This record gives sequence, structure tokens and C-alpha cells, in this order.
Amino acid sequence: VLPDAALEATAQTVYYNGSSFADGLLFDTREWGDHQYPALAYDSRATNLTHRPVVKVFALLPGVTIDNTGTPVAGNIAAGAANAVLFGFRLTPAGSVDFTGLSLDTAGSATSGDLSNFEVVWDEDNDGVYDVGDDDVVSSAAQALGDPISFTIAGQSGFGTPRQYLVIADVAASPTAGHTITCNVATPSAVTTTGNETGTAAGNAQTIITAPSITTPTAADVAQTSATLGATLAANNGATVTDYGVVWNTAGTPTTADNKVQESTTEPSMPEVF
Repeated sequence: VLPDAALEATAQTVYYNGSSFADGLLFDTREWGDHQYPALAYDSRATNLTHRPVVKVFALLPGVTIDNTGTPVAGNIAAGAANAVLFGFRLTPAGSVDFTGLSLDTAGSATSGDLSNFEVVWDEDNDGVYDVGDDDVVSSAAQALGDPISFTIAGQSGFGTPRQYLVIADVAASPTAGHTITCNVATPSAVTTTGNETGTAAGNAQTIITAPSITTPTAADVAQTSATLGATLAANNGATVTDYGVVWNTAGTPTTADNKVQESTTEPSMPEVF
């Protein structure tokens, strides 16, 4: 019996007739009088014949299927966002397993100046969102951007039902707009469990966006009941702009919750008179 290294690692002690054999049992019918059919007492002493079966026991590993949850879809991550979800994957075991490590492939133009503090989260409610207090961070330490990123996983032992995981990171306050990142589990061996892993998980591109930039707003023809305000959209910085106009109030910094004059839902020709 010549098992390969992976199979030999699962070898178990053989117990027979009140004795134990850590490396397996060479069954000699001359020694074991309680042999069972078809073994016969004279098998091991037959002339010109050596008939001594080798008995070894191996623990069959449960299968672990890796697949992509589809979360998140291709989309945007905003400057300054903490715990932005970049990637989701699922492990479906056929029996009880431990999940102990992950090697995550990354691609795209994002740099360590854009993204930091990569972590793996068990998405306990399977909603594809990192809910602080509901979901558990299972990577033992936050990691920097790399290709691959290696995580040591803790607290994921003895589960036998599907579990969904998320990869999260912090987006810098002033990243480069338009930079992208795509995360993947490229091979079964990228996931370390006590089972037999199969499958892969391909992520979707996430694009970094920053706030749109405009030229310095101008105010002219200021009268008692009206004014002419002007600005030009210099760059949308990766964001999808759906509303153009002016917000105003009489005290403090105005927001869209204050007075609002919508110029257009497409890029308008400013200025706006109100």
C-alpha cells in the first residue's frame, strides 16, 4: 500500500483483536486464528506464495465547495468609506470542517494609498453587507493590499453548513478616482480547510469614486429677493451624477435637506437664477 502524502496524512490507527497498529496491520493468517472467509489458515504459509494482506485505515475528507455569491456586483466604493465590501464567497462543506486560511488574488489599478486594512468577515446573516455587531471579523489581523493577500482565519471550526464570507477594506480619504480592484479565489488550494476543496470564486470590479469637483461657485446680481449663482462641473471623479442645481439656506452650510433649486438631471449650462 503506497498512499501519496495527502492520503497518508489522513491515516488512522488500525484496531484489531484488542490490539492497535498505528502504521497499519500486516495480516498473517498464521498469527490470527480468528480470520474470516475468504482468508484461510494456510494462506500465509502456502508454498511459493506470500499472501499477507495489508490493512490500513484512512479518514475520508469531507468535500468543501467554493463558489461566488455574486456579492457585491460591479460597482463603486466611495472615498473615505470604512469597511467597504470588495468581494464575497461561500464555502459549502459536505461534513464538519475547519476554515483556517485564505490566499486572495487581487487585480486592478488600486494601490496601497487607495485601500488598506483588508479583513475577512463571516457574513452571518448572508445579506452581503458588513453589519458591525452582527457579523464577525474572522481574519486574525488586518492586511495590506498585495497580490495575493494572505489571511490566517480564526474561529471558524467545526461547521457543516454553508457559510458566506466578505472581504472588506478601508478606502482612503483622498484616493485616486477611477482606480479599480477585483478580488478572486483563483484556485481551490487558495482556501485552507480540513476538507477537500473544489471550485473557485471570481469577484466583480469595484471602482473608487470621489466627490465631483466644480469650479469656484460665483454669485452675481445679488438683490433683495434673487441672485445669479454659477458653477461648472470640472470632473465627476467616477461618480454617477443624477442631479444638478443649487442648495441654500440662511445659516450654516446648506445641504439637499435645505432649500433646493434643481437645474437639471443632466449636466446643465450654469449659472442658475433663483
